[in-house]
Amino acid sequence: MLRELLRTCTDSGWAVTRVETRPAAAAVGPDGQSGPPLVRVRLELHGEGPDTGLIAALNDVDGVVEVGSEEVDDY
Repeated sequence: MLRELLRTCTDSGWAVTRVETRPAAAAVGPDGQSGPPLVRVRLELHGEGPDTGLIAALNDVDGVVEVGSEEVDDY
């Protein structure tokens, strides 16, 4: 899945400059049963233009649970 996330970013015109992963809590379904363990992935990207199309594309990757973004000011 990580490979697909990176490909989606670069195909959308973004440069991936940093990748961090760490374990996340197990998924819990509507019936209260635990799902498989999850991994949180943080990508630092550089590019021009809005990220709304990229966020939608990342959400469409099979297995992705949630996508968010944060703005970081350039120094």
